Amino acid sequence: MLGFGETRLVLRLIDEVINGRDLGLIDELVHPDFFDHEAPASRSLGRDGFRAGVRALHEAFAGYWLEVADVVAADGKVVVRGSASGRHVASINGREATGEEWASPQFHVFRIADERVIEHWASRDDFSRLQREERS
Repeated sequence: MLGFGETRLVLRLIDEVINGRDLGLIDELVHPDFFDHEAPASRSLGRDGFRAGVRALHEAFAGYWLEVADVVAADGKVVVRGSASGRHVASINGREATGEEWASPQFHVFRIADERVIEHWASRDDFSRLQREERS
């Protein structure tokens, strides 16, 4: 059964690594066999892939921030509902920088194994963000 420890693990990953950019904590919080179901192949595997993903977000989006609204833990997973935001300042995944500020509602699912995050899934409203970028 999951509880406080697993929720705390995911919140640390978001607060200290993703938002705080403390990439030194990745070895402690992310499982060596990590797989990100939402990332391009070059950033989907292992701790190095996770590290590359965090770097890519912060390089492409100035002030990138994932604000957590709700957290639910059950069945070996921690689910986070929140909103990400930033300013698109560099290309990412083939999308050229727009310079636009954006915010996007998101859900993230983290599976925990051996007291580390081993898998990640996400559901984001990228379509609305892309439409706003194309109008500018």
